Amino acid sequence: MTEAQEQGIELVWRLSDILAGNASIDSGEAFIAEDVDMHMDRYPFKGISGWKSWLRFIRSRPRVVDLDLVERKVEVEGDRIRLTGRWAGYINGTYQVSDYRGGASYRVEDGKIVEIWTVRKNYPFMFGPIIKYHLGWLVVLVQLFFWSTFYQPRVDWAKRLPVRQAEAPSVAEA
Repeated sequence: MTEAQEQGIELVWRLSDILAGNASIDSGEAFIAEDVDMHMDRYPFKGISGWKSWLRFIRSRPRVVDLDLVERKVEVEGDRIRLTGRWAGYINGTYQVSDYRGGASYRVEDGKIVEIWTVRKNYPFMFGPIIKYHLGWLVVLVQLFFWSTFYQPRVDWAKRLPVRQAEAPSVAEA
């Protein structure tokens, strides 16, 4: 195994901790490229902000409480690192583990995850069977749009303020 493959495996294990809810979603900024390319079936998406929104959206769905990724396994497939596992969590108060062992592949370059491949069939545990169908996927995308527009926490706005609170002029100086 090459050093690059070993590094890729380490990064994907770190990512799996985020997916499992054991690390913050924002911690992915340290090892996921800002302009990461994502592929969900034939649908392309771009950027870490979209990736973070997708994970926050998944975690906000009321169908599953305490979402976790269990039975995780990471392996090398050519120039990609493959993560497989089963989703688990509480549905209607009962702990359940997905029957389906899902997976995603990742390409690593220069110490960052630069490309992600996943499929819709990884997500029925969180969204129900609706996501298996193209029309259902569009419904989920519409929900994501409205959630990200109106409900998603706006914690990133503090980073965009032109003047930090400590640097703002006092009333006496103004």
